[in-house]
Amino acid sequence: MSDTHDVIAAFSDGELVDPAQLTAALAESAGREHLVDLLALRGLMGGSPNARPGVVATASATHPRSSRAKRYFATAALVTIGVAGGFFAGQQRDSRPSSAVSGQPPTIAPATPVTAPPPTRVIRLENGVDWNERAGGH
Repeated sequence: MSDTHDVIAAFSDGELVDPAQLTAALAESAGREHLVDLLALRGLMGGSPNARPGVVATASATHPRSSRAKRYFATAALVTIGVAGGFFAGQQRDSRPSSAVSGQPPTIAPATPVTAPPPTRVIRLENGVDWNERAGGH
């Protein structure tokens, strides 16, 4: 590899290079072809669209969509954590006995059937004496 290829490779990687060396390297047709090949390779490899040769990227120069993507990722993470937490809480709740899950005390069947006591007084109602039946019903 020649010195001209090294200068062009450093320039395409975003490193600072001497302008005179870069001009001399790009003056040759082989240097220009090498630059085109490097840029095509960077495009095929999914290089950053904001990266420009010869410009050093700073941390504050971020793409506006990256903050939106971070918010979507954080929202998806919170939803996933919530769903997983609910699932595991439900699994823990299902491991208890069924009476503890329903919140109702367990019912105990009596040993002997319970019967009503005999009436002490019987009230008999007769139509016309105790009430009057009318048509319309209200």
